[in-house]
Amino acid sequence: MTVRVKMLIAIFFLISVNAYAETGHKLTWQSVEGAAGYYIEIKDSGDAIIIAEIVTGNSYDIIKLQPGEYQFRIASVNILGQRGQSTDWIEFTVEKLFVPVLKSVSRSQFAASISSRNIVIRGENFKVTSRFLLRSKGREIELSDVDVRSDNEAIINFQPEKSDLGRYDLVVINRGDAESVLKDAIVIVKPEEAETVYFLGGFYSVNMPAGDFPQYFGTSFTGGGLFIQTPLTGFGYDNIMIEAEIDAARYSNTADTRPCSLTYVTFGLGVDYLCHVDFAPVEFILKLITGPSYTILKLDESSTGKEKSSIDWFVMFGAGARYYPGADFFIEPSYSLKAVLYTGIYFYDSRVSFACGTRF
Repeated sequence: MTVRVKMLIAIFFLISVNAYAETGHKLTWQSVEGAAGYYIEIKDSGDAIIIAEIVTGNSYDIIKLQPGEYQFRIASVNILGQRGQSTDWIEFTVEKLFVPVLKSVSRSQFAASISSRNIVIRGENFKVTSRFLLRSKGREIELSDVDVRSDNEAIINFQPEKSDLGRYDLVVINRGDAESVLKDAIVIVKPEEAETVYFLGGFYSVNMPAGDFPQYFGTSFTGGGLFIQTPLTGFGYDNIMIEAEIDAARYSNTADTRPCSLTYVTFGLGVDYLCHVDFAPVEFILKLITGPSYTILKLDESSTGKEKSSIDWFVMFGAGARYYPGADFFIEPSYSLKAVLYTGIYFYDSRVSFACGTRF
C-alpha cells in the first residue's frame, strides 16, 4: 500500500513577547488534511537542534524557550509514522515579556481642540515600542506623540478633537499585548469648562544700561523678579498667555569721586506668545509687557546731589526658551529690552535673565 503524504506549508503566525511569557501563544501552522501528526524541529542561534519531536496538533508551545533567535521547520507525519518533506527553516524570535505598570499622569484634564503638551506619565517597564492610548466603552484613541524617556517616564503631547469629549482610561501596551490600565485617568472637556492653569516663576537678571546713562553706570548684577502667567484656554487659545510681572534692578557707581545710583521697580501686565517645538519639551516665548515704574535716581550732577524719585512708564519686549525637565517644573533663559520714560528722557536697558518656575 502506498501512502501519499501532502507537502506541508508552514506559516509563521505570532512569535513575539507573548510567545515566551504566555501559554496561549504558540508556533502555529496550517493543518494538512489526512496528517496524523507533525514532526517539528527547532534549532538555536548556534544551529544546534534543541527540539525534535512529533506533535498531534498544528501548534507547538514554546514557553520554555529562553529569549533569543531560533529557527523551526515542520514535516507532516502519516498514520504509519512516515514523515513527509520538511519545510524550509523559518526564523523566529523569543523575547522577554515586560509587563508595564501605570502609576500616575501629571494632568488629568484636557481641553478639546487645545494642544496639551509635556504631559508626564510615570510607571514601570515603558519601552520605545510601547503603545499609549485612551480607552472608553470600546473606543480607543491612539496617543501618537510620545517620547519614552526611560523605563519609568514617558512624555505625551496630545490635542483631542471636539468629538472626543468624555472620560477615559489611560492604557499602555507592550509587545506581546501585555498592558496596564489606569482607570478614569483622563477627562476631555470643552475649552470653556477647562480648569485654569497658572505658571509661577522667579528670575535672576543681569542688566546693561543704554540711552543717557551709560556714562554713569556699568552692567548691573543686582536684578530679579517674579511673574505669574495663565493661558487663554477658555477662549480657545493655548499659545497666548496673560502675564503679570514685578521686576527690580539697581545700578551703582562707586569707582570715582562721584558716587551715584539708580534703582527701579516695575510692575507690568502683558501678553506672551508661545511657539511649541514638536521634537523636544521646549517652548519659545515672545512677550510684550508694559506698566508703571517706580524710579529712584541719585546723580552727583543733579540738584544738590539728592535722591530724586518718580513714577514713570515702561515698555519691555523679550524672548526666551522654556524647557521642561519634568512634568510641571521649567527653566527659562531669556533676553529682553526695556525702555523707561524717565522724566522726559528715555532710560534703556537690556536684560539677560534665567528663570525657573512651575505649572499648577
